[in-house]
Amino acid sequence: MGWAERFASRWKYPEQRVWFVVVGWTAVLMAIVVIASVSYSTLILAHAAVGFTSTQDIAFTGMPAGSGLSDGGSVNLTLKLDVRNPSPRSLAVVSFTFKAWIEDLPMEAGLPNLGRTDNTLTNGTGTHQFFKALFDSSDVTPVPIPPMGNGTVRLSFVLNLASDATRFRAVQNITEFAAHVRGNGASVSWVHWIEVVVMIRDLPAPSPSASPFLGNLIRIVLEEGDNLG
Repeated sequence: MGWAERFASRWKYPEQRVWFVVVGWTAVLMAIVVIASVSYSTLILAHAAVGFTSTQDIAFTGMPAGSGLSDGGSVNLTLKLDVRNPSPRSLAVVSFTFKAWIEDLPMEAGLPNLGRTDNTLTNGTGTHQFFKALFDSSDVTPVPIPPMGNGTVRLSFVLNLASDATRFRAVQNITEFAAHVRGNGASVSWVHWIEVVVMIRDLPAPSPSASPFLGNLIRIVLEEGDNLG
């Protein structure tokens, strides 16, 4: 007698039918639990393991040797973000926030009437004053990061007299002071802080009325650097 015949012979008894139904539903529920567990573990891995590193390149134009920024000069920042995704989830970079502070040497020297507000940084070399020269926060065209892969985001920022006269004049003053005391207007320290928002793409977007937990579940927020304020 084959398995089909044996199954049919037992199915005619009510108690056997109940037993088969219970066993069948138990198997289905166990499979659902296993699938949900695996899916949730990949989400945890994405939130815990996804990260990025950045490189910043700051260049000055319109800065003659031994001088500070000229009125026609500019501060040019190129930012490169390398995002690593060791998880099996599909991701995308969707937004960023960036801040860059230049060390305010005139403020540290106690020069009066500078008319600007700085942020303080205390480290192993002492207490330093930093002026927030560059900042931006915006959405970007989603940059896909494949499962078990990497992605690169490149951003650029320019500060000149036309884009922000107040901040440009402050940086100009700092570079002029650096040129005076160090012989090089570009010989100043910078501090950077970057926040990157990464979305998990292979999960459905929650509805506007859904719990905030669901929104946080598909949203990964990464930071690098010191946020001075």
